[in-house]
Amino acid sequence: MAHFAFRRIRVVGCNLPSKEPVLYVCLHRNGALDGAVYGQAVPHAQRTLSSQLRRGMLARMLFDGIEIVRPKDTAQDGARVSNRDAFVKCVAHLADGGAILFFPEGTSELGPHHLKFRNGVANLIQSTTLARIPALKVVALAAHYEAPTEWQSDVEVVVGPGEDFSGDLATGHIMARITSMLESVGVDCASIEERTELEALAYAATLGQPDIGYAQALKLLHGSQAGQMQPLWACARQEGLRLHQGIPLVPTRTPWLYAVLWVFLTPFVVLAAVLNLPVVVFAWYAPRKLADGPNVISLWRSLAGVVSAYVWVPLTAGVLLGVFGVLAALAYLAVSVAGLKGLYRWRKLSIALYNQIRASAQTRRLLHRLHDGIVQFVRSRMAQDRSGA
Repeated sequence: MAHFAFRRIRVVGCNLPSKEPVLYVCLHRNGALDGAVYGQAVPHAQRTLSSQLRRGMLARMLFDGIEIVRPKDTAQDGARVSNRDAFVKCVAHLADGGAILFFPEGTSELGPHHLKFRNGVANLIQSTTLARIPALKVVALAAHYEAPTEWQSDVEVVVGPGEDFSGDLATGHIMARITSMLESVGVDCASIEERTELEALAYAATLGQPDIGYAQALKLLHGSQAGQMQPLWACARQEGLRLHQGIPLVPTRTPWLYAVLWVFLTPFVVLAAVLNLPVVVFAWYAPRKLADGPNVISLWRSLAGVVSAYVWVPLTAGVLLGVFGVLAALAYLAVSVAGLKGLYRWRKLSIALYNQIRASAQTRRLLHRLHDGIVQFVRSRMAQDRSGA
């Protein structure tokens, strides 16, 4: 599900601990897919998850982990799931030297800042450190999505420095430390408008700059470049330009190179879509019909796409195998994967080439100057951080 929803999941920041037990406390923004993304970063960790994700038989086939009942789910799941039992399982797993993914917010929201951290994480740490083992390593994780509701965007999981918790710790002390750890890897904004602009700026800083990470740019640009996006958006509206993740892309290198790559990728993307049309239709329709908030759009797309792919892909491959042979079935699978993974790049190229035709020379120069200014600012902050370190 994680790889269906997102093109690339990178792990950045500090090294993961080499020894366990470890409690990973995770910021929670993008629904149940957060668990899948963090699971890519720490694949061996046991996950906690909302009880609503395992109500039906199909859901239990797709989601696994230690169920925790949110207050709003008590009426439906309280008889089936006990939070007391869930915490006993978590404590036992940690005491046996395992790792746990835990979400202190308890629920998700694609808002400007994190939600309130609940005391359950403090109770878990107290139960573990005081009752079973002398010390516990706690590590904060934050998933930064370039475009959390878009199909096949990129994600970076930031790993914070681990801290040891031991001794007789008060709940308030634990929560203060957990809050500080999570806020150090996350980014909080005052409004959704501010966050939208910041995310667009950070994405712009990474364009053509392989050494600048998206999460790194978010941190460095936070609170420093307000209003920079307004000229870009004004140009886009005036000249009818298309946006990719908030940016009116234009080629930064020779446009014909973009055109050549677009021509190369287009057959794979189009053919993959045609060959897997039912999967594409389900993935397109489900979030429009079932998502009740932005934070579950990617979840419903993945659920519909993955479940339909479980049926469609083996069926199609089997028919091709029986009628045309092994090479046809392998070619179908290869084209499907290439089309899925090429979608992100193809979309960027399509928008950049479209804008190259629509934008005036003056607008293209303005966009290039703004991009250069953002990159130079980020690089100067990077140099300051290195000199300070």
